[in-house]
Amino acid sequence: MMETSKIQKKMEYTFEELRSSIVRKNIPRCSGIYKVYMPPNFRVKFRADSDAPYKAYDVDKLLEKWETICNFSGYEDGLLYIGKADNLRSRISQYVRTGGGKRANHRGGRAIFQLENNRQLQIKIYECENCKEREAEEIDTYLNFRKALPLANWSRGKKT
Repeated sequence: MMETSKIQKKMEYTFEELRSSIVRKNIPRCSGIYKVYMPPNFRVKFRADSDAPYKAYDVDKLLEKWETICNFSGYEDGLLYIGKADNLRSRISQYVRTGGGKRANHRGGRAIFQLENNRQLQIKIYECENCKEREAEEIDTYLNFRKALPLANWSRGKKT
């Protein structure tokens, strides 16, 4: 098994802030992971439609998954999605464009865009080596604690 990669640097932005290309230019073009969180006191309410240009998930399935996750508290409260990127700036830009209704080669995490007020959500960005391994480790840790994947993750990720 590979040694766990160390996180080198962390950045944090809201979706609203990331709509600005000037802010996105602060994100490095290196590998890493990113996590989407609810801010404190965020009220979860799903819409039947989506800001993303992809077919929306069934709201009942989202609610069922959400209720499973909410049964546990403590570890990573408010975490909704874990993603990876070989080029963080490019991947985050794709994700933000997807949430803005543009097809941008990013289908992962799209349940985020069925949440009302999703522009308030926070993305924490971490530079690290071996992003595939790191993403899989983060998802496994979350899964072991909460007994379910994060809301917008529908698969575990693959270790190399």
